[in-house]
Amino acid sequence: RQVDLQMARNEGRVFEGFLLKRGATNTLSWKRRWFVAYASGKLYYYKEKDERDKIGSIRLIDAGIRPAEDTAPENSFYVSTVDRIWHFQASSNEDADSWMSCLRSIAEATPANGNMERAEVRVCVCV
Repeated sequence: RQVDLQMARNEGRVFEGFLLKRGATNTLSWKRRWFVAYASGKLYYYKEKDERDKIGSIRLIDAGIRPAEDTAPENSFYVSTVDRIWHFQASSNEDADSWMSCLRSIAEATPANGNMERAEVRVCVCV
């Protein structure tokens, strides 16, 4: 979903919306979560859109983002970090492409040392 530009400037939010997240240990389990990507290189997730307490986070710095292989569920993609390979499913191909584009933009623009002075991340829009 499109993030209000003023809010994005104030909080560093770049992109947000619902995705299905595959479980780390129970790989048959897919849970619907609200995700918020920040220009600082973090992707936080919550049980619901209006919740304030995050239930997890993913460090996007140096992460690899790629579409899932043909045998994976439709509209799915991977985010590979040093700790884990995350598997997500979007509601449509367009949504998945938008998420991958935004997450790549953040991963590539965020310096490994976390210094955001010179990093540039575009605000992404999910249609």
